[in-house]
Amino acid sequence: MPQLFPMNWNILILFFFFSIMLSSSLIYFLSSQKLFKMTFKKPHLKKLWNW
Repeated sequence: MPQLFPMNWNILILFFFFSIMLSSSLIYFLSSQKLFKMTFKKPHLKKLWNW
């Protein structure tokens, strides 16, 4: 039993990190898409880069 717990814990941690990475990449992709559209619509790039 003591050996089984750390394994499950490691799997849990891995799953947690994987989900975080996936969600962050998805959010980044969506935000980049939004930024792309905004840059094409509005020419003032400096305002976009500052925020």
